[in-house]
Amino acid sequence: MTVSLQPADRTGDDAYYLHFERRIAVITAILGATVAFGGLIFSPPFALSFLAGALVSHWNFAWMKAGLDQLVATLQGGDSMAAKRSQRRVIFKYLLRYALMGIFLYVIFRFRFFDVKAAACGLFLPIAALFTEAAIQLFNTLLEDRKHGTR
Repeated sequence: MTVSLQPADRTGDDAYYLHFERRIAVITAILGATVAFGGLIFSPPFALSFLAGALVSHWNFAWMKAGLDQLVATLQGGDSMAAKRSQRRVIFKYLLRYALMGIFLYVIFRFRFFDVKAAACGLFLPIAALFTEAAIQLFNTLLEDRKHGTR
């Protein structure tokens, strides 16, 4: 089995999906702002804990994406020595990322500085954004089917 690391065709007709990360970031920001605003009205500690979890989650995702982008770019370059160094660096950052997440969770549970439930909700905000994006895609597909008379 051969895995091709050729760059994706960025000139295709499906430009909508090329902006997936941007859409997820926008949905995450909208969901996060809505929950944080509601939290500020009803419970400021909840809102601060939620925002802390959301920021850590966003940082975690951005760091993971940057590492994987770097790894793919290095592997596409063809220099096997640089690829091995990059792989080691990416794996180290990957493990460090989880260690830092573990420390954040330890601080939440150990010192009760943050509201545990709110911080956990913030940590899962990107997953809520992915589910929201999936629901939007499903809704758009159903609308298109209905519009074109296929259903």
